[in-house]
Amino acid sequence: MLGKTVELCLNLLTDKCEPQKLQELRVVLQTVNEEAFRYDVNYIEENMNWKTTTAPSSSKPSDRANEHYNKPAPPPFISQPFVPANLVGQNSFSGHNQTIFAICYDDARDQVVSSGKDGQVIVWSKEGKQRERVNIQRHYACSMDINSRQKSLFICGVPKDTHAQPAIICYSLHDEGITLRGTLEKENTKLISCVKSLIHDTGNFFCDRRNK
Repeated sequence: MLGKTVELCLNLLTDKCEPQKLQELRVVLQTVNEEAFRYDVNYIEENMNWKTTTAPSSSKPSDRANEHYNKPAPPPFISQPFVPANLVGQNSFSGHNQTIFAICYDDARDQVVSSGKDGQVIVWSKEGKQRERVNIQRHYACSMDINSRQKSLFICGVPKDTHAQPAIICYSLHDEGITLRGTLEKENTKLISCVKSLIHDTGNFFCDRRNK
């Protein structure tokens, strides 16, 4: 996110931000040592002109000596220019009649599952043919996740009627079709916005819940 901000708003950062805030940001950036972020850190430092000198640390000199000076130098890294991805649409499928909020890929059965505000769960082949269509009785899906190993589909259900509560709905995925496994409704809850299954655990999942 910071790399994209530097790319799009570099002049605003350098002209409008307080020097003290930029210095604090520079110090924090130096604590990012993960290899996955090496390219982003180099890109930010080069564009902000932060690579010529080492930013001062907020710690005491003795602490700096213990924490930094005895560490081996990181391996050299050659920064590459940013190249935007060239995304090309391949095909469109017709099936839902309202907004689609979630799409998942079931790699075990090589199929795609979609759902949204129409309360329909549609199972597709990769060629766009509908394999199955299921109606969620009292909810529509705002998010979902597939556990291919456990053959389970978890859905965040938003109530369609006043008597329902936000819920996690679980379906079983089989070659013959999908069947409802269970529904867990949560009282005093405004919204369950996202869900993530645990690959190795049957029926276990994480979800985000907003209380009323």
